Amino acid sequence: MRIVLIHPNYHSGGAEIAGNWPPAWVAYLAGSLKRHGYDDIRFIDAMTEHLDDEQLAAKLREEEAPDVIGCTCITPSIYQAEKTLEVAKSIFPNATTVLGGIHATFMYSQVLGEAPHIDLIVRGEGEEVFLNVIKAVEALDREVGRVLDAAEEAGFSVVLTADHGNCDEMVDPVTQEPHTQHTLYPVPCMVIDEAKWHLRPGGDLSSVAPTVLELMGLQQPPSMTGKSLPFAEIEHNDTWRIVADIEKLREMCGHEAWQVFGGSWGATLALVYAQAHPSRIAWLVLRGVFLATQGELDWFYGGGAGRFWPDV
Repeated sequence: MRIVLIHPNYHSGGAEIAGNWPPAWVAYLAGSLKRHGYDDIRFIDAMTEHLDDEQLAAKLREEEAPDVIGCTCITPSIYQAEKTLEVAKSIFPNATTVLGGIHATFMYSQVLGEAPHIDLIVRGEGEEVFLNVIKAVEALDREVGRVLDAAEEAGFSVVLTADHGNCDEMVDPVTQEPHTQHTLYPVPCMVIDEAKWHLRPGGDLSSVAPTVLELMGLQQPPSMTGKSLPFAEIEHNDTWRIVADIEKLREMCGHEAWQVFGGSWGATLALVYAQAHPSRIAWLVLRGVFLATQGELDWFYGGGAGRFWPDV
């Protein structure tokens, strides 16, 4: 488990009186973690180093991808702490983000509602609670891995996505307003199947059930308004199948002949289509012709192109 701890860059004047000193919470948490065998820990002190959001992002990009990112806050620093974890989540979307500190302990409901990029809140003293968070993340990764291995061995398909929180209670029973204790932040979704699928962008929770139905070969009922995520399977694609697809498109459009345009490898594909269906070509427009011959590959990857753009 790789863990990154960040102290937010908040300055009130009081902290500077004592000079530059590492915040004590890091020592408490790191000591507890190391005592239990978790020693891959990095600390970024954005306050002492005066790191603004862009500088913090640059420093995070230098890190190996962490499994967990932790941050602390007091009430005056809550918004900077939330922003700190937002920056971290934008760079490492698969990491679990955790916020602790006095403000998060008492105002956890508000924080989770206004900062969907925060996954978990540690309430109270963090030495044991944060340790249990790390153990839980580690156990979840391990058990999900076992499920995926078993599914692959049995020939099953898997739709794997993150928990959206209280999706079974979308309306607050007291206020009758939308329940805020679930993430509005984008979460990853993967379809693990024998076929290699391209997934369409812009999916949401309503996409999951139609996706499962498609993988099972079942028709989606009209009352189900969501759209399945897979939209193109590419496992058996090759040049001649693509040429056949182009010809099917021409037949669907009802053209006797049409203009075919291609660039780079698309120029190669256009030429192959023209050779296979010469009577269907009205015009052939090619640019950046690349036929993937050995000489062209040597020129492109062996340094020939670099003679024109030596700085690239």
